[in-house]
Amino acid sequence: MPDAPDFRRLFDSNLSPLLVLTTDFVIVEVNRAYLTATRTGRDIVGRPVFDVFPDNPEDPSADGVANLRRSLETVVSSGRTDTMALQRYDIPGDEEGAFAERYWSPVNAPVLDDEGRVTHVVHRVEDVTEFVHLRRVGREQQRAVADAQMRAEGMEIDLFVRAREIREVNEQLSRVNAELDAAGRRLREEQRAKDRFIATLSHELRNPLAAATAATELLALDMPEGHPALAVLERQLGTLARMSNDLLDGTRAVTGRLELVREPVDVRSVVEGACADIRG
Repeated sequence: MPDAPDFRRLFDSNLSPLLVLTTDFVIVEVNRAYLTATRTGRDIVGRPVFDVFPDNPEDPSADGVANLRRSLETVVSSGRTDTMALQRYDIPGDEEGAFAERYWSPVNAPVLDDEGRVTHVVHRVEDVTEFVHLRRVGREQQRAVADAQMRAEGMEIDLFVRAREIREVNEQLSRVNAELDAAGRRLREEQRAKDRFIATLSHELRNPLAAATAATELLALDMPEGHPALAVLERQLGTLARMSNDLLDGTRAVTGRLELVREPVDVRSVVEGACADIRG
């Protein structure tokens, strides 16, 4: 028959961290995996577990001791295995009074004698600190992505609002431009109407001026010796004729049909005519 296995060696070689407790929670045995996970030595054997692993005094919300005690008491009183929820339970660090943050997945199982009474409790844990940290980083990344997405959506909304405002301003500018174009067309039409009126007026003035001029010439024939009133009348009719011609020239200037004709002017006659008008 093969040799019986060395159960102490098997226990010590188990990859899962294991701790054996009495029913009043004193450590009676521990394997290497547990010592490595908790950074402790075999000197913890024979000591109460809560003296070795107290709550972190720097963490006012620490509840590791209370939760573990509740689970161990449940195992002792019921004789059944109790699987604890994911538990934060900091362990003493390398420096005096310092604690290292740790997260564990604990399972407490009873050891029964032949009569079914609990003699010991096997406390098995798995260090899941790295997993918790990775999940925390993942959540932070998700929050960062969500924040970035919210900012992007906010920028998109802002751009949409600005685009709508710009579109409304462009529409207003289009309406203003259309109104300006219409006003320009009305002004040009009014200018053309005014030019047509002036042109018509200048042409209409020619007929009475021609008649008045002819009548003045007849009066001059009837009065060979002349009369001062005839001279005034001739000058005034000449002035009206020039004004009529000026109106007509103004219309031609607007329409681009004005032609300048240079003629010599007797300045003395102009001055004498002006003086005569003043005296008359």
